[in-house]
Amino acid sequence: MKSSIHSLDPDQTKGEPPFYKAPAALLDLDAHITQPPAETWYMSARGDSMIQLGIYEGDLLVVNTLLEATHGDLVIVSLDGEKLCKVLDLHFHRLLSGNDSSAAIPLNDLASFTIEGVVTHSLRYHRDRSPLLARRANSL
Repeated sequence: MKSSIHSLDPDQTKGEPPFYKAPAALLDLDAHITQPPAETWYMSARGDSMIQLGIYEGDLLVVNTLLEATHGDLVIVSLDGEKLCKVLDLHFHRLLSGNDSSAAIPLNDLASFTIEGVVTHSLRYHRDRSPLLARRANSL
C-alpha cells in the first residue's frame, strides 16, 4: 500500500516555498513517468544539440511510442538509421534543435525519416555525470 505525499504548510516554512518530501520507497516514479510501461523506453542524450531546452549529454530521456507527435513536441526520430532528439515543427515542416548553432532539418528533404516516439520527460544526473564538471575537469 502506497502512502500519500503531503506538502508542507506554507505557514510552517517561514517564507520558504513549500516542497514535497517522502521516502523513495513511498513514491512510485514509474507511475508518474512510465505510462504505459509497454510503450515507454529510455535513451541517453548525446551531444549538445538540445542544451537550450535543458537537455544535456548523458540525460535520460523517457520516450512514449504510443503518443501521436504534434507540433512542438520533443520527438525521437530515425533519420537514415540514426536516432535523433529534435523538436517537431509542423508549421514549417522541419525538425529543430535546441541549440542555435544547429541548423533546422527540412522534412521534405528527408529520404528515410520516422518518428519513433515523443519525449515525455528527461532526467538529469547531478552526481558523477555532470557535463559541466566533465568539461571543467578536461580543461584543467
